[in-house]
Amino acid sequence: MKLLNPMYDFVFKALFGREDEVSKELLIELMNDILRAKGEDLIVSVEYLNPFNYKEHELKDYSS
Repeated sequence: MKLLNPMYDFVFKALFGREDEVSKELLIELMNDILRAKGEDLIVSVEYLNPFNYKEHELKDYSS
C-alpha cells in the first residue's frame, strides 16, 4: 500500500485540520513535539478558527 505524503497541503489538512478528537489529538502532539513543550508549556487543547476572511469591499474605480 502506498501512503500519501503529509507534506502535501491536502494530506496535512485531512490529518490535522478536521474538528474531530483524533485530528485534534494528532495536531496537539505534533505541536508539542515541534515546540519540545514540557510540563506547564504543553499544549492541551486547540480551537479551529475559520482561515477565510469574508469581508465586503466597496468596488473602487482605479481607471483614472
